[in-house]
Amino acid sequence: MNIFQKDNTRQLLWPVTQAINTVMGLPACIWLLDETERIFQISVAAELLEEYVRDAYLSMDEPCIAADVFRTGETIIVPTISDEGQWKYKTEGSRMGLKSAIVSPLWIKNKFVGVLDVYIPESRSFDPDELKPKVESFAEQIGTTLRQIWGMETLKKVGQLINSQIQDIPLLLKNIMRSAQQVLGCEHVSIFLKEETSGDLVLEKSSTNELRRNRFKSGEGLAGLVVQTGESLCVQDALKHPQYVPGVCLKTEERSMLLSPIKSENGEVIGVISADIVGLNGFDSQELLWLDTLTNQAAMAIKNAQVYYLVNQRRKAMVDIGKKLTEKIYLKENEVYELIYEQVTQKLRVDNFFIALYDEKNGMIRFVIACSEGELVPVNSEEGWKNRKWADGHKVEAIISTNHYLLLNTRKEIEDRFGARREKKMASSWLGVPMHFGENTLGIIATYSYEQEHFFNQDDVDIFQALADLASVAIENVRLYAQRADDIACLQDINKAVISKNQSEILQLIVEKAVETMPGEYSSLWLIEHESGDLVLEAVHGPAETKAWEIKRLKKAEENSINRLVADTGKPYRCPDVEQEPRFFKIYENAKSSVTVPLRYQDSIIGTLNVESSRLSAFTEQHAQFLDSLSDQAAIAIENFRLYRQSQNQRKVLTEAIGQISTSVASPSESDIERILDNIFKWTLALMGKASLGEIRLLDKETNELVVRGGHSGSGIHCN
Repeated sequence: MNIFQKDNTRQLLWPVTQAINTVMGLPACIWLLDETERIFQISVAAELLEEYVRDAYLSMDEPCIAADVFRTGETIIVPTISDEGQWKYKTEGSRMGLKSAIVSPLWIKNKFVGVLDVYIPESRSFDPDELKPKVESFAEQIGTTLRQIWGMETLKKVGQLINSQIQDIPLLLKNIMRSAQQVLGCEHVSIFLKEETSGDLVLEKSSTNELRRNRFKSGEGLAGLVVQTGESLCVQDALKHPQYVPGVCLKTEERSMLLSPIKSENGEVIGVISADIVGLNGFDSQELLWLDTLTNQAAMAIKNAQVYYLVNQRRKAMVDIGKKLTEKIYLKENEVYELIYEQVTQKLRVDNFFIALYDEKNGMIRFVIACSEGELVPVNSEEGWKNRKWADGHKVEAIISTNHYLLLNTRKEIEDRFGARREKKMASSWLGVPMHFGENTLGIIATYSYEQEHFFNQDDVDIFQALADLASVAIENVRLYAQRADDIACLQDINKAVISKNQSEILQLIVEKAVETMPGEYSSLWLIEHESGDLVLEAVHGPAETKAWEIKRLKKAEENSINRLVADTGKPYRCPDVEQEPRFFKIYENAKSSVTVPLRYQDSIIGTLNVESSRLSAFTEQHAQFLDSLSDQAAIAIENFRLYRQSQNQRKVLTEAIGQISTSVASPSESDIERILDNIFKWTLALMGKASLGEIRLLDKETNELVVRGGHSGSGIHCN
């Protein structure tokens, strides 16, 4: 089934068609190509007959406007549907009272995926030059939404491919390479892995044979730079980058590159995935995010493959557990814990274990699953397993604070180090290992034996550390997927708000959603005042709302804040420690880190959006990218609302104009033609909004000349 015909796609596109119908007052529908890329079907529609939406289809192999749009790549205006020979559904169009149509192409980057039809009823006249840009703007917004849907679905399939089975390293890397080509739509992908002995990057797999070198030192070339910094790179002109090594590739044409680090579970860079495409500006931040996600999946797969080759029969069971945990990224968090319980008890034959997670923000230890003598324990209800505040002197806290395993071989050793506990049954030996993901310690996994001392050895430490690492990845995957779902839901809520809310309500919703979906407590949105260039506060959410509204305005000539920097440069800015940033303007007193992005509409910066946190280094590059996406939606929402308000005002002016002109014609005191024409001219200027000069000419039948009978001259004097 085509991913664009799924229900979740329709749910995400529905608000757009409703916005078109509300803002422009016109019926609309979105046609998308099926999996054969030959047949168009309606995905969503507004104000059209249900049976037409359900049954209509178009084919690339028969004459139709949609196929013409595909071939030309341009928007096509159909003035009269009934006269258009290539319009398939003339009868249905007549039944629905449709006179004209504007058909605009839908693109996912450079790939054609369908068309947007906006229809003009027989009762309406229309100006093609006025409506065409608006329709194309909505088509661009639809393309962005479709691109996000396609990316998530493709990554889902890629994740299933990479983790479908444990392979030897060469075959696994080949799958990863092909997956990257599929996700990024590019021809050239290379994978480098770090050699343990030398630390060099060694080329392990490439889709091209044009590379002259297969080894780079750390810091050498673009791939070496990624290893050195641990950060991804999006290079729009690789040949001009100072780190580019000339002569690496046989071909020397201009090219763009994406590079993403492959990181182990402890954050160490173990390799790099590099993708390139001929031409400048070939990639964008969305594709970099997709490559980072794929690289994370690749890192997990490589880890699994290494485990497969290094461990014995018992460790093969660990591979099965890792496969189960990492291939199901769409589970809920509690389902991951249940899966861990199932795998650990069945594959490792472990009867006693528990997982405790650390909530750093609230200082809490949270027991999420426990198994005693093969049976699940009702955590958070039975004594000893209830969530509690951090307290020194406990085994869990000792592991988290040191980020190191704890092996206690005897009951005496347990009591000497941690005291005698009031427990139903004391353990005779105990092993706990940290669950770390990157630089963060998520919690611990512990196992114990009631009867036997010296029950665990170093091999058990290694086994459980591997289990903890896999569990950490699985939990983070679930959280990341949930966050991505929340991100899309957040953007969808904002799109829906455009239909029913005014601008101030929309902007307030945006800052509330920013705090809700990101690790911060305070958010503010500032718009640039056109006349002065000052940043004016339009919305704020968080602990410092009152203080922010007291400030209200950041004058362009008097301040040098991060908001001003972002507004001037148009680039996002992450501040890991606000105390080390002199440009940080503190409104939220507890702020320790922040991220600020520009509000950009088309080629103009119209404001800034920021989020602040009471934790140091709270925001990652992914947070900045999401906030940037949120700001794009904010800018679109602001412009959509402006267009909607303008449309409403024009309707009001037109109604009033028709009424007054009708009255002036009917009233004896207003019946002279000059007054009537001046009245018509006045309301014409009001509808146009910009023009202030003009005239009305009528044909003089005696002289056969056009004579000025109404209007205004440059001095504002009546012309007649």
